[in-house]
Amino acid sequence: MKESNPWTLMTSYNLVNGTYAPENKELVTGILRDEWGFEGTVMTDWYVGKSAPAIVRAGNDMIQPGYGKQYNDIIDAVTKGEVPMEDINHNVKRILELIVKTPRFKGYKYSNHPDMAAHAAITRQSATEGMILLKK
Repeated sequence: MKESNPWTLMTSYNLVNGTYAPENKELVTGILRDEWGFEGTVMTDWYVGKSAPAIVRAGNDMIQPGYGKQYNDIIDAVTKGEVPMEDINHNVKRILELIVKTPRFKGYKYSNHPDMAAHAAITRQSATEGMILLKK
């Protein structure tokens, strides 16, 4: 994480000490952002967690895929002071910073002629580096 400096990270479905990972402020803000210095965008996996306000308070910038009830729950929580507007401002800032870094924002023109050999090499290398042998 520290060496690669990814633009985004997705939280998982897992319960960690009884709390869903995207609702766990100790993980998302404490470890990921404060301890490891991650400055990118954090998003949830699809339909994970129970409380949209808790997900925002924990430090996630995007909820995937995002639906009306979550939107309304966040607005209600901000209105009631349960989610500080500062958290929302941080979310928006990180999302905008992500957009500005993208090739599309910088004028990249779409091509339907990808370098398949290069993509295959990257995929093969990623698969090799990502393998984990589990032993019982």
